[in-house]
Amino acid sequence: MKTGDVYIGVSSDEQILEKAENGGVVTSLLKFALKSKLIDTVLAVKAGKNRYEGILSFITEPEEIKECAGSFHFATPGIAKNVKKYLDTYNKKIAVVCKSCDARALIELAKIGQVNIENIIMIGLNCSGTLAAVPHINMLRESGIDPYKLTYEDIDDDKAILKFDGDAQKIFHLNELEEKELGRRRNCQRCEYPIPRMADLACGKWGLNGQQGTFVELCSAKGKTLFEKAVSNGVIEIKTASEEQIKLRNQEEAKKVSSAKARQKVDFETPEDKFYWLSYMQACIKCYGCRDVCPLCHCKRCVLERDVPQTVEKGIIPPPPTFGMIRLFHVACYCVNCGQCEDVCSADIPISALAHYLSKDATELFDYESGVNLDTRLPLSSIPEAERVNKSTELKAV
Repeated sequence: MKTGDVYIGVSSDEQILEKAENGGVVTSLLKFALKSKLIDTVLAVKAGKNRYEGILSFITEPEEIKECAGSFHFATPGIAKNVKKYLDTYNKKIAVVCKSCDARALIELAKIGQVNIENIIMIGLNCSGTLAAVPHINMLRESGIDPYKLTYEDIDDDKAILKFDGDAQKIFHLNELEEKELGRRRNCQRCEYPIPRMADLACGKWGLNGQQGTFVELCSAKGKTLFEKAVSNGVIEIKTASEEQIKLRNQEEAKKVSSAKARQKVDFETPEDKFYWLSYMQACIKCYGCRDVCPLCHCKRCVLERDVPQTVEKGIIPPPPTFGMIRLFHVACYCVNCGQCEDVCSADIPISALAHYLSKDATELFDYESGVNLDTRLPLSSIPEAERVNKSTELKAV
């Protein structure tokens, strides 16, 4: 095996297979990693009281891993921020089940010295996007359906597939839902990273055409080692992916990237015209929710609350535009489009769109894509050779 290889895997554990959706490979890898002491803890999402709740859980007992089997398309917990908090306290090894935005945030945190990436194994899940819970619940109620009888949801082939108690099923076209702001979260619609190759393993079902199994791509040495050990111990059974399966997977990825770029074009169309974003900022109630939830805001002493020098005048609602703009410019180069800031905004400001827009500008300016490559140096962390030797920048004493 080598990094970049792709396989189709199936769990050897019948109990896991019964509960899992697509081969049970992720659940089996996590259980094996805990049981064999390759890691100390797993961070994954368990089901809550209903499908709209996802409970982020730190798991240390291998048999508890089965409770996390399956996908939760309404759960959008702050995974990267919780990993950082955990590793701030415990110097242990942890496995994390994550989407691309979660993995990208962890890579950025590693670059600024906030987490030790060597203590983290990231098992990435292919992601078509996450569904917005509240609009979805309201939509089902208006359709005469009890939303809390939902037993299963999936996003497949541009459709939202929902199943309810009694085996009733409803299928909605995503395009129609999203025209009414009832489909995926807006940041998910803009995401260009449906396959999380920045993680250690990238797992999903694309390319399988309904066959049972998990498509697994080995993305790092850590991921390869875990996968090899699981296979050699009989935890999962594998076969090499065929050229046709790889082609189908690539086609699905290309379709989602194309759709994301189309959505970006709509969301980013001349946002600076007529102080468009400043007008949105007038609704801000200065709750600090966007800062507190952002996985990349990490300063122990926030400039937005500092007295000397005071950057934002206190006791004023709405705050001056500098309040929102300072925070956005602080994360502009590093934003991973996770959408957490917009999720918690009490004033419904589309702040994720502005953060993503600034991030795309920074990508073009600095030739830097956040969270994609651990070895790529941070913007402004070094001076290009051409600028260092440019004599025109020398200052002369007056």
